[in-house]
Amino acid sequence: MDEFVIKTLGPCRFNSPLQRWQDPTGRKFHFRHEQERILIENRLTQIMPYQADLSSTPGLEIAGPRREIFFEPQQIGIGIVTCGGLCPGLNNVIRDLVLSAWHLYGVRRIIGFRYGYRGLADPELQIILTPTMVKDIHEQGGSILSSSRGEQTPARMVKTLVDSGISILFVIGGDGSMRGALAIAQEIERKSLKISVIGIPKTIDNDLRFMDQSGRVSQTKKLQFVFEITSNILRPPIVSDGNAITYILANTTANST
Repeated sequence: MDEFVIKTLGPCRFNSPLQRWQDPTGRKFHFRHEQERILIENRLTQIMPYQADLSSTPGLEIAGPRREIFFEPQQIGIGIVTCGGLCPGLNNVIRDLVLSAWHLYGVRRIIGFRYGYRGLADPELQIILTPTMVKDIHEQGGSILSSSRGEQTPARMVKTLVDSGISILFVIGGDGSMRGALAIAQEIERKSLKISVIGIPKTIDNDLRFMDQSGRVSQTKKLQFVFEITSNILRPPIVSDGNAITYILANTTANST
């Protein structure tokens, strides 16, 4: 089932910086194997047709860090955009993306595109995001990047990504925004560019499928969700011990400049 296959830009070429990280007890990150999957079907009769080749059984790729990554973090730029209507937690996602990319991976160029996809069509709507800038934004409502609705041409938005030196674009939005992200990814593929697009789904309607938990969750769960949802492109961490996440972010935030 091709709709469950996550496309890649090519073989991973660099060791993940997370290989040097560990929690206060000395445990290192649990890296995921590329073949790990959550099966879509849970009945034996539905799985039996695939017994000759179990790797072809329909399933979802498990998020989490890999030992090797495609991009060299110090050499890339990351873009973040929020689209569509507002819902709680947008600033939390922006903040955690910036802190994770900066402190855990060493990315030093992070751009926020303001007013949704408009920001991808107008270079004047870009802002530089740093740990200092996003340190307290989780205490604010809405999105520091603002949002908007309306179509922009994929070709124009991809040109902005190229001109801005963006290698990874995070799109935070609903179903319409995800269709826009797909159009951007298809244009990137058509031009044979090495740019990753990853969608972080948001909704105020509690209508996300394949979610273990929805609604009100703890801050640790929010952090785990952000780390997991972004892993298939940047390969950021998912830590099995919630305290490890809290420890890492507390230390890196305190030392941010």
